[in-house]
Amino acid sequence: MRRSGIALVVLCFLFSINVWAQTSNASLGGTVSDASGAFIPGVEVTARNVGTGIVNTTLTNETGTYQFPSLQPGTYQVTAQLAGFQAATYNDVVLGGAQQVRLNFALRVGDVATKVDVTVATDTLLATTSASIASVLSESRVRELPLGNRNVLDLLAGMAGTGATEGDLDGYFAGNRLSAVNITLDGMSVSTGRYDQGTLGTAYMSPDLVEEVRVTTGTVDAERGRGSGQVAMVTRSGTNQFRGSAFVTNRNSALAASNWFNNCNSRGRDFENRNQY
Repeated sequence: MRRSGIALVVLCFLFSINVWAQTSNASLGGTVSDASGAFIPGVEVTARNVGTGIVNTTLTNETGTYQFPSLQPGTYQVTAQLAGFQAATYNDVVLGGAQQVRLNFALRVGDVATKVDVTVATDTLLATTSASIASVLSESRVRELPLGNRNVLDLLAGMAGTGATEGDLDGYFAGNRLSAVNITLDGMSVSTGRYDQGTLGTAYMSPDLVEEVRVTTGTVDAERGRGSGQVAMVTRSGTNQFRGSAFVTNRNSALAASNWFNNCNSRGRDFENRNQY
């Protein structure tokens, strides 16, 4: 029995494979100081997910620094408070997948019951700790932009740094072929691996499943690696509100124009009646 166990362990090592994965969670950090600019230790900083109500709490260290290393993507309310100071709150802080955001607090002397609220615009949350060049498609944009085949990856054609060249069915992405793009969902590769790689061999992605699409076309962070082009998708998560969706699309030749080849040969329109539910 013991020999069988040892043999099983050896086989596991011999036939093990590499698993490539990155985290899809965001990180949030910064400093807390007083009106004079001196850093304050021991300040309680809370990050509350508006959608789920989950609260994460931490304290600033001796240098006045706080850090949330792993927060689920979503909209947050971030508050810093300490006895003898007015509480300060950042509202509508939107954290994307694998995003690194820095928020600094400057507390004023006063009653802790007095609170200073600040609303943060999404486009002002610069990832100062990352040199990547990326574009982000939020959930609302994925839901509102037209998708004839209801495949999220069709939206990549309209992103900066991507496109198709004349006579090239493959196209290009960040200076490479589409087959060289690394595509992940929640940090795991979604390439089927049957025929091609990259966007040409990726599993179908419904827009109802996606919370965010981050397209990186330059200076890829080390934790992502594997290619200069990156597409990182994050799945939608549940909230405290019940929600759902349904769709139906119809593609019918009665409402479509004839193609160029039919017109050239004096043929009528080809019949088509395609329904998607």
